[in-house]
Amino acid sequence: MLLANLDLEGEETAFALAVAVIQDRVKDLPREDKDDLLQLIPLLFGDDEEEQQSAFRAAYEIIHPIKSKVKRMTTKLEPIQDWLTYVSGRIRLAREKAELTQEQLAEKAGLQQSHISRLEKGEHSPTAKTLAKIAGALGVEAAYFDPSA
Repeated sequence: MLLANLDLEGEETAFALAVAVIQDRVKDLPREDKDDLLQLIPLLFGDDEEEQQSAFRAAYEIIHPIKSKVKRMTTKLEPIQDWLTYVSGRIRLAREKAELTQEQLAEKAGLQQSHISRLEKGEHSPTAKTLAKIAGALGVEAAYFDPSA
């Protein structure tokens, strides 16, 4: 292990271990997922706390895919999955109705294309701020995507 040759103490050791774990998990990811993670880095260290949280959740979902876990969990997740399926379908429908590509929507909304893709696939739960950005880019109300908004 790389850490064996380092002379670290306390928080340095914890940080080095965290980096080693992340490195180990990322090395086996498909190239597309690695690219998505790289695009999230500026958002993780940006000034907007909600965007940081959204980027953190997206990074976590890339490193720890949840699809296989959802199948093993109780039916309490069904309403959440139903909501996510509904919202993701509405995002795609509105984008296609506006005759925009994912890239065009991402640019108009100030988001990454990979984020739009994950939202449309139901792989990531959008925050209220993200839905507002997408709604603004498409000229619809956020309630179009989420009736509870």
